[in-house]
Amino acid sequence: MVLVRGIAFIGAMQFVKDEFGAEGHDRVVEALPEANRATFSVPLRDSVWKPVEDLALYAGTARRLLAPDDPTFYERLGFRAGRVEREQGGFHPMVVDAPTAIRLAGMIWRSLYDAGRMEMIPDRASQALVRIHDFPTSPALCQANGAALSGLLGSEGSPVTSEKTACALEGAPFCEWRVTWESPTA
Repeated sequence: MVLVRGIAFIGAMQFVKDEFGAEGHDRVVEALPEANRATFSVPLRDSVWKPVEDLALYAGTARRLLAPDDPTFYERLGFRAGRVEREQGGFHPMVVDAPTAIRLAGMIWRSLYDAGRMEMIPDRASQALVRIHDFPTSPALCQANGAALSGLLGSEGSPVTSEKTACALEGAPFCEWRVTWESPTA
């Protein structure tokens, strides 16, 4: 069983509550199988470890119930989760700039997940290739993870974009995104 830190759950739940209200979150939790509801029945702390399948199930249920026709739902959820990880989860010092994030990529990944690994390979000035190896994925997680990179690595004054360049679901040996740090705004 792959585990993820509670801060990722907190970001996903904040997104749902902000977009659809507390009642939207309650509807999603009520629709989960009873065995999976336990993850959401107590206040989550950012440092607890919970099954990634519960996070994926929560996100999938939220989309199905609250935004079935929204093709950007997982990207928006992932971006918000990444931003929450950066600002509330203590990751800001690890992603303060591109060189620091690239140097600490493995530590960042291990701080969030107990399986797989992430590497960042400098590509060009202000760009890197982010590769995630040996991590179980799904279309929803894949969409959310790419956007989570933008939220985690970027800030209001210095946004980061991510573009998927390879996918394990399509037979690649890893999932890969090209991330670009935009010039800081004045």
